[in-house]
Amino acid sequence: MGMIHDLAKGLGKALKESPEHQAFVTAKKRVKADRKAEQLIVDLRQKHFELAALQAQGKKPAPEQLKAVEALGKEAQAHAAVSEYFQAETKFGQLWSDVHRVLCEAVGVDAPKQP
Repeated sequence: MGMIHDLAKGLGKALKESPEHQAFVTAKKRVKADRKAEQLIVDLRQKHFELAALQAQGKKPAPEQLKAVEALGKEAQAHAAVSEYFQAETKFGQLWSDVHRVLCEAVGVDAPKQP
């Protein structure tokens, strides 16, 4: 079991040193230093959560809810720090997902399908 932990630690170190993780950390620091950027991300995630909750209940969001999310999304895209953060988050998430898929394949387990 010690060897597996050592390999996992090595993988963790490699992930931490990856360009994707470094870009994500940099983008996250930039957002943390900008209250407007940080609030935009919080607000957008909250709106997406609300829409997902409605969808899970089999309900349709009101047109004004959709417009609010769309407006926030446009504002987030126009904000350089927020846009950079979401791009970096997506790239690191993809790397993380790829590693998970490779590990699942290596041990003969079906990885969950990507949405």
